[in-house]
Amino acid sequence: MVKNSNTMKKIFSIILLTLLADIVCLSQTFYIEKTTEGYEQPIIDKLLELNQKITAKQETSDYTIQCIISNKGGWGVPAEGRIIILESKTGNVLLKSNSAKAMVNMFRGFQNPRFLIMKKIAKDYLHELLLQLKR
Repeated sequence: MVKNSNTMKKIFSIILLTLLADIVCLSQTFYIEKTTEGYEQPIIDKLLELNQKITAKQETSDYTIQCIISNKGGWGVPAEGRIIILESKTGNVLLKSNSAKAMVNMFRGFQNPRFLIMKKIAKDYLHELLLQLKR
């Protein structure tokens, strides 16, 4: 019984250290470029959920995230967009997310499609992009 308890403590410690190492390794400072309509908010929310550091000044950040809308869409035509992660000091593009599409829909409460696009990207692609930055 004592042997199992010690083994369980060791296993728990290893798991905890692994999780903490991931959080520490991923902690970089991000600057998120503001948009006129505020549709960058889902990206900010997801970064905070993932315990990432966000700064209000681009010059103090390691990475800059731009929310790009390539097709603004319209009634019956979906809007399309993605995020781009740049190295803040050089401006070099490091990563681009897959594109996401959304359109105005009464079932979504007529939400802004640009906001919905960033919400999809935050949910489906952002964590993987952060893991790629880590590598």
